Amino acid sequence: MAEFSDESQKNIAGRIAVQISPSYYVVVGNKSLEMLTDALTEACRSGFHVLSKGGTAVDAVEKTISYLEDLNYFNCGFGSLLNNDEEIECDAMIMDGTTLNTGAVMAADCLKNPVQLARKIMEKTIHTAIAGAGVEKVAKTLDHPTFTNDELKHPETAAFKLKYEELPDFLKKHLGVWDSVSAVAMDKHGHFACASSTGGLPGRLKGRLSEACTVGCGGYANEYGAATAGGYGEAVRKMTLARQVVFNMESGQDAQNSVKNAVEKMKERLPKSGFGSAIAIDRYGNISIHSTTSIIWSTIAGEEELCGARIKPKRNQQHA
Repeated sequence: MAEFSDESQKNIAGRIAVQISPSYYVVVGNKSLEMLTDALTEACRSGFHVLSKGGTAVDAVEKTISYLEDLNYFNCGFGSLLNNDEEIECDAMIMDGTTLNTGAVMAADCLKNPVQLARKIMEKTIHTAIAGAGVEKVAKTLDHPTFTNDELKHPETAAFKLKYEELPDFLKKHLGVWDSVSAVAMDKHGHFACASSTGGLPGRLKGRLSEACTVGCGGYANEYGAATAGGYGEAVRKMTLARQVVFNMESGQDAQNSVKNAVEKMKERLPKSGFGSAIAIDRYGNISIHSTTSIIWSTIAGEEELCGARIKPKRNQQHA
């Protein structure tokens, strides 16, 4: 958990936070925890640089997530994990808390930076989400680059293959580690935004949608604050977890209590599958993170930069 509430730093250059569950660290295993933490910190710095130059919260979260989508370290964008048909399908969303405008791409099989097309959908169409085969057509209409599925694959992560029939048993050992990357930001004007991106569960059925592309589940922002959530997508969707965090802030809770209460409520309500994490910034500039699963996070508020990790063992390695 991280929390900032220093009045002297509020709204000077804004604040930003980013999180991911380290799926590649747990399963693929040839990326060190230090390497992943450094990459996440650099992504956060890239978003904060946007804020420090007067950019908007929307600009900052897009930049942060795009940085991570360009790497093959994380399960989003380029090098995402494969579905049951050995294809990449990515989900992403972005939301402007000032206008409540949002854009999303769902089951996109042709994008290196799905969060960037999600923003174009938000700003250049009257729609909020485009799915499946429609993504490529809209991308070309909006002059957004597209790629073949093979061009999106990275040899290292494409070598990890899982079939849908194997997924239930696999999740029992690794529940909560197949996460989205997500970011929340507050700019110097006190405006909020959030964004999220994921390659989805390995071995999932073609067309399965994650929490990352669903407003209110993987992310939500309004005038009270911004929140993103991740973990086991089906559980996060059932609880509309990000919206619950922001609702808690609307009800008078600070970021710390809003995040903790929402995440623990999901675990209590869905004891077999409700494991996940959430990050939030409230309207007073407080940043908070709470997780019941593995997580790596980075936050920047004014001149204060923090990062951390919490790695839970595989379930079959736990003794209690």
